[in-house]
Amino acid sequence: MNRIVLIGNGFDLAHGLKTSYKNFIDWYWKDWGEKLLHGLNKTETDGLCSFKIKDNVEVLNWASVFQGWYYRRENPLIPWNVNDVIHLVKENKDLCDYWISPFLQQICKSIETKKWVDIENEYYDLLSKCALKGNTETTVEVLNQQLHTLQEKLVQYLSLVNKTDTKICESIWDKIYSPINPKEISVEKFFQLKEYTCWRN
Repeated sequence: MNRIVLIGNGFDLAHGLKTSYKNFIDWYWKDWGEKLLHGLNKTETDGLCSFKIKDNVEVLNWASVFQGWYYRRENPLIPWNVNDVIHLVKENKDLCDYWISPFLQQICKSIETKKWVDIENEYYDLLSKCALKGNTETTVEVLNQQLHTLQEKLVQYLSLVNKTDTKICESIWDKIYSPINPKEISVEKFFQLKEYTCWRN
């Protein structure tokens, strides 16, 4: 007998996997925090946003911003929290020029206001505006490139989720491939299974 497994929307979340777009965007900013903590350039960018240290700030790179004199801490041995890093950098207009693409901005705004986001819908919304207005800042080509970058980041994130939540993934796998319990089969199919079992024996 073959087993049919129907997996609906929310199956992953119902099993405790952090696979929502909100989880993904939270990871994206934490990843940026790590990049800035260890960044060897004065400008760091990924096509979705960029952080450029201002010319009048006398530091070699982003790593020296957090390891050196710019942000003095009482105990320099305490590691930086990546969320603190992003918050400080975004708010500090004297330190750097911060740019965020309208696409990512719209995604983040949706998460802030609704606590969730439909990235495909945000993309389509911006795509419609590009086509109608002939937007110079975000052309269709630029928007498609940003979507591609976001897709690559999402693949990277989901591969990490799979590694960190191995027990949950194994639990789902075990449930799908566990022996069929006759009590969980519909009455009609139960008799078919019984006939099949008798015939084989």
